[in-house]
Amino acid sequence: MAFFGEDKSAQIDDLKNALRASEQRRKDLSKQLACEREKSAALLAEIEAGKSECEKLKAALVKVRQRQKASVERANRFKTKLSSEAGAL
Repeated sequence: MAFFGEDKSAQIDDLKNALRASEQRRKDLSKQLACEREKSAALLAEIEAGKSECEKLKAALVKVRQRQKASVERANRFKTKLSSEAGAL
C-alpha cells in the first residue's frame, strides 16, 4: 500500500507491458525495413543491369541499320552502273 494515495502498480505494470510491446514492435519493424531495403537494392541492381543491356541492344541496332543502309546504297550504285552500261550497249 502506498503512503500517499492509492496504489498505482497496476497502471505501472500496464505501462511497462505497453513499453515492452512497443519496443518489440519497433524491433520487428526495423527487421522488416532492413529486409525491404535489401530487396530494393537488389531490384535497383537488376534495373541497372536491364538498362545496360538495353543500351547495348540500341547500339547494336544502330550498327545494323547503318550496315543495312550502306548495303542498300551499294546495291543502288551497282544497279545504276548496270543500267548505264546496259544503255551503252
